[in-house]
Amino acid sequence: MNVSFLFSSLFGVGFIPVAPGTMGSLFGLATFWFIPQKFSFTLTGILFFFSLIIISKTQKYVDSKDDPRIVIDEMLGMWAALCFVPNEIFFRVSAFAVFRFFDVLKPWGIKEIQSFPDAWGVVFDDMLAAFYTIATINLASFFWRTL
Repeated sequence: MNVSFLFSSLFGVGFIPVAPGTMGSLFGLATFWFIPQKFSFTLTGILFFFSLIIISKTQKYVDSKDDPRIVIDEMLGMWAALCFVPNEIFFRVSAFAVFRFFDVLKPWGIKEIQSFPDAWGVVFDDMLAAFYTIATINLASFFWRTL
């Protein structure tokens, strides 16, 4: 296995035979707990650019645009969502569930954005799912706190 594939599969998480995307998202949720909040946005930005490079190299290695074993994009999507939701366990776990909903069903342009060339489509569909997750969780948080 080459190094880019190792990173893009999150060191083998993508090889879990049942729901590798969910496992990648769960890995993202778990690892985000260890990031100091003041560095979370910066590290997510670094992961964004790193993911584009690594996924592009992996796509050439496996000769596939969106191999299901590539799950670093799910981790990135979770990190992006978690940067902008309330820092409480209820909202973070809810963000995981909402992110998976949007990432699996791919509504409102998420499916279309997947057709972007190379790694861009793989990464941006998860970024759009993260955006929808941020909006959903923050609206829910607003209503939760005002009731």
